[in-house]
Amino acid sequence: MNHLHNDISLVLNMFQQRTGRSILVVLVFVLLMQNTVVLNTYSHTMHVDLEVASTSEYVPSNLTPHEPIEILSDDDFISQGWPGNGTWDDPYLIEGLNITGHDISAVRIINVTRPFIIRNCSMQVENEGLNAVYWEHVSNGWIVSSFISGGLWGLRVRYSSNIGVNDSHLFKNDRGAWLDQVQNVSLSQNLVTENSFAGIFLLSVSSSRIADNLFHDNYCGIGALGAQDSLISDNEFVNGVVGVYFEPGGMNFSIRHNTFRNMSAGVEAGSSLASCCSSLSNAASYDILAHNVTDNHFVECKIAFANFFGNPLLFSDNLIERCGVGIVISYTERNLAMNNTITDSTEYGIYVEDADHNTFYGNIIMNSGISNAYDRGSSNRWDNGVDRGNFWSDYNGTDTYNIPGRARSVDRWPERVGPPYLHIENETDIIAGPDAVLIWKAYDADPLSYEIYMDDELIESGVWDGFGLTLPLNELEPGTYNFCAIVTDMEENSSSASVLVHLVSQWSDWFFPSIGAVTAIIVIVGVLFVRKRSVRQVN
Repeated sequence: MNHLHNDISLVLNMFQQRTGRSILVVLVFVLLMQNTVVLNTYSHTMHVDLEVASTSEYVPSNLTPHEPIEILSDDDFISQGWPGNGTWDDPYLIEGLNITGHDISAVRIINVTRPFIIRNCSMQVENEGLNAVYWEHVSNGWIVSSFISGGLWGLRVRYSSNIGVNDSHLFKNDRGAWLDQVQNVSLSQNLVTENSFAGIFLLSVSSSRIADNLFHDNYCGIGALGAQDSLISDNEFVNGVVGVYFEPGGMNFSIRHNTFRNMSAGVEAGSSLASCCSSLSNAASYDILAHNVTDNHFVECKIAFANFFGNPLLFSDNLIERCGVGIVISYTERNLAMNNTITDSTEYGIYVEDADHNTFYGNIIMNSGISNAYDRGSSNRWDNGVDRGNFWSDYNGTDTYNIPGRARSVDRWPERVGPPYLHIENETDIIAGPDAVLIWKAYDADPLSYEIYMDDELIESGVWDGFGLTLPLNELEPGTYNFCAIVTDMEENSSSASVLVHLVSQWSDWFFPSIGAVTAIIVIVGVLFVRKRSVRQVN
């Protein structure tokens, strides 16, 4: 790992130029892996031709050309003749236009409080130093089924509230969407591609939900500084340097149910140089549940998750497959990593460097190229202190398990992973809809076959690839179902795991309650313009 430190200054200079802040992020670790990673298909993926979608030809040709739009008050909607009356039942509407800004923003809206929607429009600038869309002191504004491209900022929103972007394409900007001091944000079912710095960036944003988006070929998919009461869920991040980077200066920042594929780093938590020391000194009293990364899927990333100079957080129930390093903890204290499955890392399953008082237990760590774990910190605990350690593929079944590294750490209650491994929680709630899936964590070095039963009836079977099983539930109505999976390996060993699934209405957890009356508009728009995903059909 020593050669990584030579690149710290290079990374710092890059972020200073981009943001004006000395953000020391764990991107310094991405140079650890030099192996080539290959992008494989995944069933939970938007059905979009990304090669076409990243070009201007993807924008519909039937839009009406229009000069740049500037709205400086609610009255301008009326004086400029836009339809609607600015109420929840009939918001102002800008629709069907191709708007290009040459020396000014394509759309500039300031000091507006009444509801409005920009729908089925293309908004771009020819000067890459401009904002394609700029909003300031705006309440109740929405962009739906539109295209934003070509700007230093694609969409820039400041000092605003109740903002939504749905079913839109943000591409080839420096920053796709930049939100600064905004409350109540919903960004859902968007395609965010080829933004050279960040697809979406949250700066002091509160009550936000970023859900069901596809991020492809962005330098950073989502960045966040000081965001609080924020949920990043059910997104897919493919290709790029980092999927989600956040500096946990706010509270209640959750990352769950996302997929990270072929990223240099899936999720990174960090702090600026100015705040790192105070962050560590306050770590003992910090609530790790305020920030959590749970139930995500990392595939073929160079590093799946890393916390570098960050506040403590909970990293749990994640599936990490074929990454360079599964978990990196460095220069931070009192993190908890539990119940994660880490398989086939090319170097390390868990790597700890100069980090103290962190806890790891209930993790399944298998078949790492160099070592399943490595500890260069101090006073880190590799069990729960009572009766539960981790599962290790190289545990010999007797005594304790010694963690390599100068820390000389020990797992006092280790268990051996026996083939084949198959696991799922006994009971779970899943939101019904086109993207509902059920995932078993699974592994075997010599896999053979699998079977899946629903209420004791065989519904799917086939050749098992040795990794997790994914079952689409998109054709099922809300209700309660009992599923059981059985996997078998070449030596005729088998394992089974059952789960009781409560499939609940898809709208029950769709938006933050604090968004209030805006929710009704967003739900209607989401139904009209939802982008379909390709999924396997249940046999």
